[in-house]
Amino acid sequence: MPSSRSWRANRWCCVTSSSADGTGDWRAFARKGAHLLVDGSEVKDPPALKHGQVVASSTGTCARFFEREPSPPLPRSLTAPLAANPGDTFSWQVLADWLEEHGDERAGAARGAPEAEAAQARRFGPLARHLRDGNLVVTWAHGFIESAVLRALGYELKPSTVWCLEQLLASDEASFLRTLHVDLASSFITPDRLALELVGLVRKTPRALERLTLGPVRSIADEAAVLHALKTLPFEASLTRFSECFIGDERIDDAEPQLLWHAGEALAVTNTMLGPWLVRPEGHALKLLKVNGHAYVAARLMHGDEIELANGVRLGVTLR
Repeated sequence: MPSSRSWRANRWCCVTSSSADGTGDWRAFARKGAHLLVDGSEVKDPPALKHGQVVASSTGTCARFFEREPSPPLPRSLTAPLAANPGDTFSWQVLADWLEEHGDERAGAARGAPEAEAAQARRFGPLARHLRDGNLVVTWAHGFIESAVLRALGYELKPSTVWCLEQLLASDEASFLRTLHVDLASSFITPDRLALELVGLVRKTPRALERLTLGPVRSIADEAAVLHALKTLPFEASLTRFSECFIGDERIDDAEPQLLWHAGEALAVTNTMLGPWLVRPEGHALKLLKVNGHAYVAARLMHGDEIELANGVRLGVTLR
C-alpha cells in the first residue's frame, strides 16, 4: 500500500484514515462477508495499522501497509559471508548495524534480542497466516530462519504448495535457511509431480540451503524420476519414508479407518499413503482438536506431531 494518506479500497477491504484531513491513524476494514487478517491473525475490531504490517483476506489476497519507504533488500556483500559461515559473529554485527542504519526492525533480533510473534509473522507477507496456523514451522537464529517445515495441517496449502515455497525462498527471511522439509501431503496434485516441481524450484534459488527432505510417503509413483531429480541437487536431498503409523501406543491399521477412544473422546484415523488423516467424528458435541497447539476439526499428521483432545489427553504421532 502506498504511503499517501488517502482513502484506498478494493473488492475485499478498504484502508482509511480516522480523520477527515488524512492525518490520523489508518485502519483496515473488510467488505461485508469477508474475513480480515492482520499479521496472519483474524481481527474483528481492526487496530491502528503500523508500518510494515500485513493486511490480508481469508482468500489469500494480501497487501502491506507502509508509512515510509521500506528497507532495501539485503545486499549480497552482507549475506554471502554469513551464508558460508553462520557462526561468524562479526558478520552478524555488521549486518545488524546495516539494518539499524536503514530503520529495519530486525536489527535487534540480529543482535540476539527477543522478538514478538506478530513481528515475526508480518515478515512473511502472504505466508503470515500459514505461520500462525502451523502450516509453516520455522526455527530462528539472529532474527532469520535457520530451518523450515512447510506442510498442510488442514486440507491443502493455498494458493499452492509450490507458490508458498516460492514466496518463502524469495524472502529476505530465508537468506540463511539451511534445512527445509516440505510435506508431500500439502497438495491435491500427485506426490511425484509435486516433488519434481519442488526440486525444480529449489534448484533455481541460490541460497545457503544444505539439506532438503520431501515426504513422508509409503510409496510414490515415478519413484526413479523423483530420486534422480533429488540426486542432481547441489546439496543433500532425500525422500523420507514410513511403513507404520502409531498414535500414542496404538498402531493405525492400513486397511480401513479406525475409531480410537481416549477417556470418552473419539478420533477417527485413516492411514493413507501420505501419512495419517485424523478427524474428530461428529457426535453429541463436535469439539476441535489441537495439533501442535493449533485447533482443527480434521488434520493431516506428520511424525512428531502432538494431538491434544478436548479432555486434555495428549497423544504423540510416530511414523517409522
